[in-house]
Amino acid sequence: MTIQTFIFSNKNAVQIIRHILFWIVYAGVFHFQNVNRTFLYSASFLPAIVLSVYIFLYILFPKFLQQKKYAGFMVGFIITYLITYLVALGGSFLFFSFGWDGAVTSRLLYRVPWHNQTIAICLGFITMCIKATKNWYLSEQENRALEKQKVKNELKLEKANLYPEFILQALQSLQEKIKSGYSESPTFLLKLSDTLSYILYDSQDDAIELEKELTMIQNVIAFKKLKSDKKFAISLTVRGTPQNKSITPLTLFRLIQNLFQLIEYNEEGLSEVSINIQIENDSLFFKLAALYSCDPDDLENWQEAVAKTRAQLNGLYHSACEFKVAEDECMYTFSLGLGLSPVSNLQEKFNQPDSHENKLA
Repeated sequence: MTIQTFIFSNKNAVQIIRHILFWIVYAGVFHFQNVNRTFLYSASFLPAIVLSVYIFLYILFPKFLQQKKYAGFMVGFIITYLITYLVALGGSFLFFSFGWDGAVTSRLLYRVPWHNQTIAICLGFITMCIKATKNWYLSEQENRALEKQKVKNELKLEKANLYPEFILQALQSLQEKIKSGYSESPTFLLKLSDTLSYILYDSQDDAIELEKELTMIQNVIAFKKLKSDKKFAISLTVRGTPQNKSITPLTLFRLIQNLFQLIEYNEEGLSEVSINIQIENDSLFFKLAALYSCDPDDLENWQEAVAKTRAQLNGLYHSACEFKVAEDECMYTFSLGLGLSPVSNLQEKFNQPDSHENKLA
């Protein structure tokens, strides 16, 4: 069992052990930090502290504060304040009756329980804040899991629509080339077979080798070149070492498909599409640039066009994902920085032009 599992587990057995360890540690601190280091002193005043903590944890917080019943919370707090004071007062009488050899003044009799009752209320607030933070963290984790599952479901639906379209286009282009006696047709048939196998079977895994994803990207670009029939130039450059790295299946495949749909919809005046992929340690940087011979007035805003892709990738990668869309006269660029592992300093690298922008240019 990991420390994280031990801290955040909701199993009864783990919770009991967690609470026992907490009270053992706190009782030790409470005992040794006090000048009256006697068992009777701790036994006299710890009950008020324990009572306060559990009233805050299991009554005030879940039944009032979480339900936004603030008036009820304040009433409950006042009642808790009075109850813990009475318990601490009882502990005070017990201690001064059996464990105190000096003179007992009325001021001392009431000041000591007030001091310990203040500790009880403060510790109740602290443990309530810890529980609130824990609940927030678990809620965030659950929301992320639900968001990721939602994205996966969306991608499955998209896969059912988008990839048959790619396959149909590839088959049509290949059929035309075969009829014209194109010598590379057998090679393209093998590439299409590998791509189909990747889409139908390999993409079912949660992660796949980056090398395999890049091979499929090369196949996609090859078919895009075949379809464009030299209407515009397409280039792909991959730099870096993809070995021993993994990626969510179809991440780049889907991205290129979506971007090419946008490009092909606005291909009038398009002269060149360049794709650069740079792999640096635990990060991958992707840049697609579409160069037009003139400024196309009817080109949709790329920021809006790639919004769905952005949302999907954010759902899969969260903070390990950075985007940048730029329009500069006749050139439109889409840049993506992707963390291939949890230890990526992605944002810092992505915002340093010299670290990857120049390499991808």
